[in-house]
Amino acid sequence: MTQPTDCQSLDDLLGIPLSESAGRELLQWVRALRGRIQRGELAIGILSLEDARRAPLALRRAVACGLGEAWLELAAWLTAPPIGEPNYLEAEQALRSAIAVDVPGARRQLVELRWFYQREEASASQRAEAVSLLRELLEADAQDSHALYLLGLLTCQGFGTVADPKAAFQLQRSAAGRGHVNAQFELYIHYARGLGVTQDDDAAFDAVKLAADAGHPRALFCMGAFHATGQHVPKSLELAADWYEKSFDAGNVRAAIVLAVMYATGDGVERDVEYAEQLFGQAKWLGYDVSEAREAAGLAKE
Repeated sequence: MTQPTDCQSLDDLLGIPLSESAGRELLQWVRALRGRIQRGELAIGILSLEDARRAPLALRRAVACGLGEAWLELAAWLTAPPIGEPNYLEAEQALRSAIAVDVPGARRQLVELRWFYQREEASASQRAEAVSLLRELLEADAQDSHALYLLGLLTCQGFGTVADPKAAFQLQRSAAGRGHVNAQFELYIHYARGLGVTQDDDAAFDAVKLAADAGHPRALFCMGAFHATGQHVPKSLELAADWYEKSFDAGNVRAAIVLAVMYATGDGVERDVEYAEQLFGQAKWLGYDVSEAREAAGLAKE
């Protein structure tokens, strides 16, 4: 199978006759798209806005090629598009289609849609369905760490079930013990806030450090903040910048804004206003308000 490159035309890919290999090329192209947008390729014209907007079309074409997993990628794009507005209704429809043909992960992703994006407006029946889906998954596989992690989130806040932080902590500890990085980060939150467990700053730091070492974006950001403030570790703006860079590389745009301020002021890094402007530009392009950060960095208004 020919591997699509970042610069390969989407028109060329869409023109390939329907086949599994064609579907995988389309899927790979779209999966690379988020990173390309984050790297600023839209802003500098390497990537066309038209192609970026046609990602759902490419994914539907991949579905037509017989790739059930493309339903999940389509739902993910519609839920949190790097450009444009989300469409939760169509995302749910895509996930229902995936569930109908038993695509692995579709049930978990529907729960994620409910919890991460529709938490406030979800109906009682939608909340109950989310818990039911997770319990079904755990009945089928009690070692399903992602289902344990999600059920821990819902149980802690009483989403579709009775709120029980203690049970939630145990679920997250079980998931983390099975190598789930997000659950490891949740342990940090439980220990730091005393949710369902005795508040313990040392245990919280140990948990977030493990998550950061495993590449968790928010945990990496926390490590940057700890080094910037001297909390838990000796204060070092140089090390803080390193952790923020890692966090940004892992997809945390908030870290890019903090880095932009550091490069604009020269705190912990060699001053580089041009790079700071680039980081601010990328964050703004991705929908973040950078006006206050720019002011804090002492940069003129745009």
